[in-house]
Amino acid sequence: MRRSPGQRAVAGAALAVGILLAGCSVPAPSARQPSAGPKPPATSQAGSAPAAAGGSMHGIVLAIETGQNTIELEALDPATGAITATRTFAGGSATLAVDPSDPGYVWRQAFNQDLTELAATGPQAADGSTSAGYVSDQGGYTALTASTSGGYGTPLQKTAIGFNPRTGYLWYQTPQGNGAPYGHFGYVNPVSRVDTLLRHSRGFQNGAVGGLNDRVYFGANGYGPIDIADDPYAVYLTSGIEVAIDQVNNGYQVGRDGKVHQSTRDTRFTPRGLTVPWMKLPVDASQFLATNQSNQLYLGTLGQHVVRLRALLPASSRTVGDAVVNPAHTMIAFVSSTGTQSQLYVLSLTAQGSQPQLLGSFNGDLGAGYGLIDWLP
Repeated sequence: MRRSPGQRAVAGAALAVGILLAGCSVPAPSARQPSAGPKPPATSQAGSAPAAAGGSMHGIVLAIETGQNTIELEALDPATGAITATRTFAGGSATLAVDPSDPGYVWRQAFNQDLTELAATGPQAADGSTSAGYVSDQGGYTALTASTSGGYGTPLQKTAIGFNPRTGYLWYQTPQGNGAPYGHFGYVNPVSRVDTLLRHSRGFQNGAVGGLNDRVYFGANGYGPIDIADDPYAVYLTSGIEVAIDQVNNGYQVGRDGKVHQSTRDTRFTPRGLTVPWMKLPVDASQFLATNQSNQLYLGTLGQHVVRLRALLPASSRTVGDAVVNPAHTMIAFVSSTGTQSQLYVLSLTAQGSQPQLLGSFNGDLGAGYGLIDWLP
């Protein structure tokens, strides 16, 4: 049986002021004011080149809410923390498909594969319908879904969800359709523009777009849509394996995606005596990250009828936020905070006992308004 942890582990952070780099020669962007209008241009250290706006994105990618309905991407050098490129997505009359309360891996799915398009919902048309499409880093909204006007019936309000990581299709949901009390899901191929409304699908519990149980995401292998309420109870690996926590019996339940339920037999985990950690995100086909009351990270590895957990961090009272895994699945980057200071660290997953390496510090406490979304080659 899955129950609420009482207080959800913080997955996103508002960057009230820009990165103040600790102990390394990294350019520091100027102050950020999330949801309070445009951000001033980033400044660079004397003698160094400024970050390239719209340049190629490599390394650790941070998404920041820099203004109302505006998201900026910053690519950070994983060795120094230097900002190497930026991209800005301004929604304008369209609404960006990013919920500030969602973790970074859900923010990632709002972007297409090469991070040049951000899923968005178009402005309401005269007949009451809305379209799902994207906002480009070059500016402007492009509708992808087919129009529902011209026939008898309720014009559909198609609300963008994000891009499926396996197919690249843009998914959306509707709060109504064909007189059904629940909404429907649909998807559109961005290349062919073929729009498929799944008439036999239904929305989640409250049936109204925008509620907690209508926010959805996809597993790393494309499985879904998955109710956001599954976070942090389950993780979906690239191999098509779902690992869920059984808080009542202090164990893990392992099975194929979507096949894990209350009667699934628990898989024991080691070390014994540990309270089962909450899920964080998949690492690869057989490993995942988990967190214990938000201050410790564990690497979980599936074995022969056992889940082996290994603590990654020294004991501390720090709060751990978003994390991303490098392309080789050998390192992670994560945000950690104490008081009103937040830091970005990198850490090896393969070298046991390794210490986190500090890349930079943030002035401001953890809140909503940013997502650590990817680590690119």
